[in-house]
Amino acid sequence: METKAKVKSKKAVFTIIFIFLAVVLVLFVTFADWLKIYELVGVYPKVEKLTVAFIDVGQADAVYINTEKGNMLIDAGCSQDASKVREYLDRYHIKEIDTVIGTHDDWDHIGGMKTIVENYNVKNIYLPKYDEKDKSDTFSTLYRSINSTDTDVSFVSDGIKLIKSKDLNVKILPPVDFEEDNDSSLIVKLRYKDCSFLFMGDASSKTEEKLLENNVNVSADVLKVSHHGSRSATSKSFLKAVNPTAAVLSVGEMNTYNLPSLEVVKRLSKLGCKIYRTDLDGTIVMNSDGKSIRVQTEKIA
Repeated sequence: METKAKVKSKKAVFTIIFIFLAVVLVLFVTFADWLKIYELVGVYPKVEKLTVAFIDVGQADAVYINTEKGNMLIDAGCSQDASKVREYLDRYHIKEIDTVIGTHDDWDHIGGMKTIVENYNVKNIYLPKYDEKDKSDTFSTLYRSINSTDTDVSFVSDGIKLIKSKDLNVKILPPVDFEEDNDSSLIVKLRYKDCSFLFMGDASSKTEEKLLENNVNVSADVLKVSHHGSRSATSKSFLKAVNPTAAVLSVGEMNTYNLPSLEVVKRLSKLGCKIYRTDLDGTIVMNSDGKSIRVQTEKIA
């Protein structure tokens, strides 16, 4: 017959083992790279009511959005990054895209869009309205590709509502036409119930000032930081108006532009918002039920 001391000893051992396994489980759930696990086993989680994926395309921009009312792609990186965008889309067996937005004609935003238009069924595409003389070669190449498909193209010169329902609202804010190309960026605001996102393209502080002067509601929970975190944008006054709880910087590792600007990073940190960076975190996926936002990151070694 076991003594009380032996019984207590066994209970202590079992307790220690249980606590150890519980700690391991918590650490695994918290820090596991779930996107890699999903890819390994070939099983993916159910798509949330709203998914916003900031795809890691290096020193470029590409954001894929899936909603109850359809899906959307904002920018597609440069031409050599198109494969990264396609890899993400193909992972989720996406064949059709309801709306594609090219924020402006820089190669690191629409360079990869030609590949997207040619390989997916794109229903609608929105681009800034440029004078013929102001169109870049990248823009002209993309436009020729669009014309070879059944995609409807709209050139935006004013604000436009893309989706409007009780729970979901997506719109392009009224563009500000400056001589500087970056300030022709199409700025997109998305609201799903209580959660909102603001995608700034490469707009500078000039555009930010104009938006504030015109009393445009720019408040958002998540800010896609303009121009890869360049000091030419994301002013203190604009950040105060947006008041984000999270900010996303799309930048390449060890990029020659030294972006993001330390000044911008400090502004964001001082505001107290959580900063995500594609150079450090890889692809950043945000899922929302309209009440809260959950974040998953994928860093490819």
